[in-house]
Amino acid sequence: MRYLRVGPPGAERPVLWSEGSLYDLSSVTADIDAAFLAAGGFRGDPADLPAADVDGARVGPPIVFHEAPNTVAGPEDDIALPRNSGRTDGEVELGVVIGRTARYLSSPAEALAGVAGYALVDDVSEREFPFDRSGGQWSKGKSCETFNPLGPWLITPDEVTLPLRLRSVVKG
Repeated sequence: MRYLRVGPPGAERPVLWSEGSLYDLSSVTADIDAAFLAAGGFRGDPADLPAADVDGARVGPPIVFHEAPNTVAGPEDDIALPRNSGRTDGEVELGVVIGRTARYLSSPAEALAGVAGYALVDDVSEREFPFDRSGGQWSKGKSCETFNPLGPWLITPDEVTLPLRLRSVVKG
């Protein structure tokens, strides 16, 4: 199963992808959030959900990430370069979404059982800010608006074979 969110920034609606079809999750959950994931996500038959019409809609981040809210962006949203930036770059990362509280786990298998899903993350950084201007404070270069594009999908663990090979491509 795959989850995504579509719509204008701040007003995205939750959508489920299953076997090539998109379904509107709005009747099940208001968002792809901690409560939804901790409850196990969508557990019903996707055919019982209305179809989701996403043609032309903006794809937002599949979840709300634990970063400053202004850094989170959709996978195709523009990245806003800060004024006077000089060395902005990005790194592809695999976002691991924890779906439930987990403490003092006894094995890697027990840890993996708490994973709700995975999402692509473009970890954008402005290297000049932390190293040349603020004495090594790395958050200065990571907390800029739109510097954390996510998605498009939050993919449930049953669709992922680990390890993954990730790569980043810069579009001009």
